[in-house]
Amino acid sequence: MDYPVIDRIRRLNEQDAVRLAQALIFGEVGRLALKIDGFSMSGRTKAKDQGIDGRTSFPLGCKTPLPRGQCVWQVKSGVSARKAADEFAEKHVALRKAISAGADYVLFWTQDPSDTARKSLESDFRAHIERIRSDAAITFLYAEQIEALCWQVPATLAQVLEVPLGGLVSLQKWGVGIGLSAEFNADPARSDLIESIRGHIRRSQSSGSALHLVGDTGVGKSRLVFEALSRAGIEERVLVGAGPEAVDTALLAEIVQRGNASVVLVVDDCDSDGRNRIQRYVDMASGRIRLVTVGPRLYRERPSDGSPYQEVLPVSTDVAAEIARAVGLGEQDASRVAHLAEGYPGLAHILATAMARGDDRSEVADLVRTNPELRQVLDQLIPSNTDRQLLGVLALFDKLGFEGDLAGEVTVACQLLGVDENALRGVVDRETGRFVSAAGRYRQVTPRLLAVSMATGFLAENNARFMQALEGMPQTLRDRILHQMTTFAGDRAAAEIFAELLVAPPFDSGVLADLDAGNASVLPLGAVVASSATMDAIDRLLARGTSGAVREFRLGRRDMVWALGLLAWDEEHFERAADALLKLAIGENETWGNNATGLLKGLFLVHLGGTAAPFQLRLAWARRALETRDGEAVSVLIEALGNALTIHESRMSADFGERREPVEWRPPSVADEIEARRGAWKLLISIARNPEHRSQVATALAAGLFGAVRRGLAEEIVTDLPSIPWGDRERAELGKAIAHLSESSRSEDPGPKLQALHSQFIGETLDQRLAYVLSLSPWDLAGNRQEQLSGEPSVIGELARDLDDAGLGQIVFAAERSISGDPRTSFALFEMLARMRGSVAAFDALQALRPVPEAAVLGMLRGLSRELPEDWSVGVLSGWIESPDLGVLVVRAAHVLPASPAIASLALEAVRRGTVDSAELGRFLFGGWARQLPAGDVAAILAELASAHTAVATEQALGILEQWADARPDTEVPDELGGVGRQLLDQTTGLGRHDRGMISLYRGKLVPRLRMTFSDRLDLFLELLRGMESFLTDDDLTILDALASERPKETVETLVALAAAPNELSLGYMEHSKILSRLRAIAGTEILGESIAELPRDALPRLVGHIDFSGDEPDPLIGLLIEMDGTGVRVQATTEFLYPEHGWTGLESVHFEERRAVVDHWMAIAGISAPFQEWLTDLASDLDERIASARNAEVERGR
Repeated sequence: MDYPVIDRIRRLNEQDAVRLAQALIFGEVGRLALKIDGFSMSGRTKAKDQGIDGRTSFPLGCKTPLPRGQCVWQVKSGVSARKAADEFAEKHVALRKAISAGADYVLFWTQDPSDTARKSLESDFRAHIERIRSDAAITFLYAEQIEALCWQVPATLAQVLEVPLGGLVSLQKWGVGIGLSAEFNADPARSDLIESIRGHIRRSQSSGSALHLVGDTGVGKSRLVFEALSRAGIEERVLVGAGPEAVDTALLAEIVQRGNASVVLVVDDCDSDGRNRIQRYVDMASGRIRLVTVGPRLYRERPSDGSPYQEVLPVSTDVAAEIARAVGLGEQDASRVAHLAEGYPGLAHILATAMARGDDRSEVADLVRTNPELRQVLDQLIPSNTDRQLLGVLALFDKLGFEGDLAGEVTVACQLLGVDENALRGVVDRETGRFVSAAGRYRQVTPRLLAVSMATGFLAENNARFMQALEGMPQTLRDRILHQMTTFAGDRAAAEIFAELLVAPPFDSGVLADLDAGNASVLPLGAVVASSATMDAIDRLLARGTSGAVREFRLGRRDMVWALGLLAWDEEHFERAADALLKLAIGENETWGNNATGLLKGLFLVHLGGTAAPFQLRLAWARRALETRDGEAVSVLIEALGNALTIHESRMSADFGERREPVEWRPPSVADEIEARRGAWKLLISIARNPEHRSQVATALAAGLFGAVRRGLAEEIVTDLPSIPWGDRERAELGKAIAHLSESSRSEDPGPKLQALHSQFIGETLDQRLAYVLSLSPWDLAGNRQEQLSGEPSVIGELARDLDDAGLGQIVFAAERSISGDPRTSFALFEMLARMRGSVAAFDALQALRPVPEAAVLGMLRGLSRELPEDWSVGVLSGWIESPDLGVLVVRAAHVLPASPAIASLALEAVRRGTVDSAELGRFLFGGWARQLPAGDVAAILAELASAHTAVATEQALGILEQWADARPDTEVPDELGGVGRQLLDQTTGLGRHDRGMISLYRGKLVPRLRMTFSDRLDLFLELLRGMESFLTDDDLTILDALASERPKETVETLVALAAAPNELSLGYMEHSKILSRLRAIAGTEILGESIAELPRDALPRLVGHIDFSGDEPDPLIGLLIEMDGTGVRVQATTEFLYPEHGWTGLESVHFEERRAVVDHWMAIAGISAPFQEWLTDLASDLDERIASARNAEVERGR
């Protein structure tokens, strides 16, 4: 065949001439497998290159038709004569400098001048070059020589010259045809394949000259080859045929005949016949034709290592998601594409493109049915219609049992659906590892997009049969089918199936009691696949339900709430779904946050409302509900509307299966956001005009004030809040919120207006301010951080001064009001008042009040005690002891007074008389009140607390003793205190489950301070072990450490005997502390070994649980016990080794793999005994089986 090569060379413009020179150079660099770094060619003909278009450095010893050594190139086109004086002018500094430094010269001219012109040109050029360097070599490449070079690199014929070569094209032109819009993302497996392809190209031997890349349609084979070959030095040598028929065998024959020609030939969509036809030319070329074919995988078996066949497997889902993002899909849709395509880049690209071109409501099932490109690719995956129908049965299920005790599932499915089980098993066996994946004993169709195609195709042809089969389907299989059908959202057949299910019993009866967890599971699935039918079914069920029935409705309630949460997303169903949620919320019986109440409240979040319904539609629904519903509904709606004021929003994600999640309504602008929040605010204010709901509205508004003022409702706050006649507590709650707003106000907030509003809520009259202050705690009343820490807000001090000015009558009135107020504020108020007045008259008046205003009296007592001598306080308490009304306050009063023996004596007297419970003395722990008392007084207090025999009293008593001892670190605890202290410690051993958190801390600190003998401490620890019903703390274990350090042998013998005892019920808790390993670390292995050797053999397994198996190195006691006893110890040791922490987090298989690594490490330790080594070997085998079993179970569970 005649190829018009030289004519096209002559017609090249200067830019294309440079391209051709570059392609020839880089092609030769690639053929010789040289590094590209030493070769360059300017891509711009007009660049200021100082006379140099290119540089080459082919090694002197290599076989190449191009000049070897360091060379500089000039590329010329056109017929105009070349003048050396122009080319080697002084301005071409770089050219002259390079030749002078040793580079040779190459002129690449795409013309064939006449012999005369050629001789003149060459003579002229040599003369000028010799003036620069006399020994410089010169090479002239004219069109004729360039043509020969082009046949050296035949790909340049298509790449630059655009010579027709049948169906063969350049790599870049082929790339345009296969679609390169998505960025290529290579996972490790694809990176390895790319290197394998490049390695194949670099080889030149005749054997192994063909590489066959196989894989399923859409897995990304062609793109992978393109990325592998798109590299300088490779792509210049590549010719691509879109199929075997595109390969011009005459061209191959020409390449074979020209002994110096080489090419990388890529053949896409190439079957075995096409490969065989091309292969004979490849073989004749003796390695100069490097063949890469791309085709389908015809066999289930994977290619073996060293095979000329390389398989392209699916990529990770991250890569598929990135492809979808590159097409322009959002994060959510990109995740759906990755989930459906399951690693098939081609499928991901086509699906993502189809979704990007469709509207927001385009569902996958719609696209599978209507998109021709997607339909074609899916049909190519499984060409046989019979096979598609058979696999369609499997695709109906999210998974179907095929092996072992689950094999009966496929039998039942085939019988009910009228399918030949043997035929289905045959197709599944053939496609397993390809389009059927094994999950343990289960099988499922993959990728999911193919499952959607096959299942919807089966339903379209077998809808009636399917409905009949579904009625007789076991519940487990029925649930798997229905769950799988959420993937088919948008398919008409699937919607019809759910519609029929939702008019059958129990959904047709309208009786909630007929609904249970089994049939109710249809509702959330139906909300995805057939939303209208599901909404109708829920309406029927709730329409006849009384409030009592709704409140008693438990089985199936979760599924109904989830379904309503999905239905509320659709604007068309919003109002009905909200009505249903409100009815369920009124009869709420669930406590978790995503119950009906929680979902309804969430619908009124402004940005994350979980619905496509505009906010004004939600407000309109709320207004209607407020007009037609009773008080319980209003209570729910107040909370929901209050949610619209929050600025910290969150919600759970909705599970729509493969259905596209409706576009969530969010404010298009700041003005729309403000309007939405204002609408909710105004509704709440209107509700507050009804006194019945005013208190709840105040709570909602107070919680939302910060968000309201930050998001544009400051004027509404200032205007609307004063218009409501709030009660005292409501005023206080709102005032507190306003005060916090004032503290944190920014420059754009109406700070002065908020401060004025706060003053208004505090009130103007004394009575108003008194009611306000007494309704809040000192913390809430504090105007700044300093006031919070001091506990004396200025507003309390101001009120105290006003009361002082108002006189005794107003003080008494305030004390009476304080009974229903905050006790801490009341105490602080009257303490300040007492310090101001310094008179006992008011105190006497308060003492006389009945009921006693306790906080006011105690506050005034404390205030006066600071101004008056102690005798006055003693006298007051002495009188109180005699009073039936005031006597109960004696211990509390003592606690607010400075500690002294006299005051402590009065508190004890009140307890001994029975006026106050002895446990009340425990309050002396707080503030370290008894820290400075004499030992005798403290001992008396502790004795009374010990007599209470409660865990709380015991803890507080030990705390008081620890505080007293801590204040005297260098003083021995006197016997009178030590005796009661030891009594209290003994009490702690019998607390069991009533033990409290601080007791072990106090115990650990006090045991060394109390003069206890070794035997006493050991007995205490043993009793603690026998009586405990929780794990030992580090504080208690310090007692053991001290014992072991003091008398190691005696301590070890005692604890080993206890651990070996057969009937010690508390040893499970003791095992957690690994006491034997702890003792070995202190006393040594030898002492432990001697004690263990004295035990009978049947006791040894009971010791294993007290040894630590979690370390990187084995505890020597493990080997010791294994050597002393056989089976019993080994069995127990295996259990302890497998679960050293009595549990694990994450996958069980990973846990076992980590333990297996520990076994390998232990086995590598030198010097371990033969029995220990034998146990480790058995343990390794056991772990291998457990790992395999756990992995299988995890796969079946989909983890």
